[in-house]
Amino acid sequence: MTLSEKRADFTKMLMRLQVFAVSRASYHGVLLYIDYIKRHKCAQQGLFNEGVSWTLDSLHLDGLAADFYVVSKDSRRVLMNHEILDEMGEFWIDESGEWGGEKRWIEKGHTDRGHFQYNRKRRQKYEKENQNSRGDPGGETSLQDTGGQDDAGSARSTPAEGEHLEPHRSDNPQEERTDRKFSVCSW
Repeated sequence: MTLSEKRADFTKMLMRLQVFAVSRASYHGVLLYIDYIKRHKCAQQGLFNEGVSWTLDSLHLDGLAADFYVVSKDSRRVLMNHEILDEMGEFWIDESGEWGGEKRWIEKGHTDRGHFQYNRKRRQKYEKENQNSRGDPGGETSLQDTGGQDDAGSARSTPAEGEHLEPHRSDNPQEERTDRKFSVCSW
């Protein structure tokens, strides 16, 4: 499975989570924000340096993770211990995703209850079980790592250490996001 296919699958999973979460947020009387789906390696380095992230190898780098924030109705308080995150986590695990509030994350000391990410192995098992239960032929999904390459086989560009990349803002509103250039600036 290519990175683009994984991202498309993750997007579908995320949309299902969002529909579920919005209904639960309405029930609980809170607001829900989605933040950080795709981030650049330099931004990840900055978060790591600030102690906000515990890893440099985040699935956010490939657009395969998302962070949700539960906020009070008056938008004055972030509620990172709200029960809705547990409900979302259970839903996400049922969808074959990996949640930052799972026991294994807690045991490692890396609890991030608002973090939801793609899990290739779980997803492969989930797809196989669901294909077999639907009677689809084959029942197997070929998941291949792209080895740091995009779908065209080109190596993904990464900045030199200590450099921060920001998207080039084009004056052309028709410019596709995938064609945007990056400029180097200091972190």
